[in-house]
Amino acid sequence: MNELQKTAIKKLELLTPTETEDRLVASLGVILGDCVKSNSVFSKKGFEGVSIANLERPKGLTEEQKEKAVTALELSLLPASKESILTALKELSVMTVTKEEGLSFAESAESFVKKLSFIPADIALDALRETRKWFPSVGEILEVCEDRTKSRQRILTTIKTWEVWSDDEEKYELKKAYADYKFYSKHYSRSDPDRAKKFKQAADRVAKKLEENEDD
Repeated sequence: MNELQKTAIKKLELLTPTETEDRLVASLGVILGDCVKSNSVFSKKGFEGVSIANLERPKGLTEEQKEKAVTALELSLLPASKESILTALKELSVMTVTKEEGLSFAESAESFVKKLSFIPADIALDALRETRKWFPSVGEILEVCEDRTKSRQRILTTIKTWEVWSDDEEKYELKKAYADYKFYSKHYSRSDPDRAKKFKQAADRVAKKLEENEDD
């Protein structure tokens, strides 16, 4: 594990899932632009933050952008340290009632640590810190964590499948834009000459860009 991952885990362990996703939306927005669509998250306390609702591949996606976005998601999926899980379990055992005799605390704790190694740190610890009467089973905690974990994993998978923007794709978009601008320039030539002029100027700019690409 590198230093970047260690630092990310320490931060995750101090955040709630909503806080993490709020920061994730902001980070991906900087990396990918306005293709990141978000939802507002509310609780009994009111507005808490935002979560990712939809994500579309941005035009002109570069390899660097894709790598940064993948890294941001991968860091948000890192699990909590064994020490942090054990601390949360000890606090939970003091605040709750054990349903029945069964595994010792040490055996139960080992099971929790193993199963939660696949759950993001903030999501796992938030579930363990939730107020409840009875000491939960591993299955109950995993059920609480499932939806949010799968949501982040789904976003990561989506970004990994994106193709980096190619020269051919850019050329296609430019040609399409040129055709559209030429069409509207002709369409408004009589009814709205000023508007037609603006479309012609836009078409000329695109034509110049196409020429530059051909020269390259």
